[in-house]
Amino acid sequence: MEKKRNKAHGMYALMEAYERSGKKQREFCQEQGIKKATFGYWLRKYRSRETDALGFVKIEVNTLKKSLGDTGGVIIEIQYPQGHVVRFHELVPAAYLRSVVK
Repeated sequence: MEKKRNKAHGMYALMEAYERSGKKQREFCQEQGIKKATFGYWLRKYRSRETDALGFVKIEVNTLKKSLGDTGGVIIEIQYPQGHVVRFHELVPAAYLRSVVK
């Protein structure tokens, strides 16, 4: 049982490193020497533990930067637990954001 816990802890640390890296999954897997299928399994497991019983997901809110040059012109970015990303390059009404998130 302890061995399983240690493996999970190590894989979660690897998933955190992936999330911070900004790299594509294939590139990250090659660098780390793990199979894409194994990576996918642990990433789903890692992300599912971030969702609570009501289905809410932890979000990060970053303030709008004065210069959009260092954001690539992205003003709003939504990253779903499954890895899908939606980016807006201009401000949009809250009602529209709500419809996208549903």
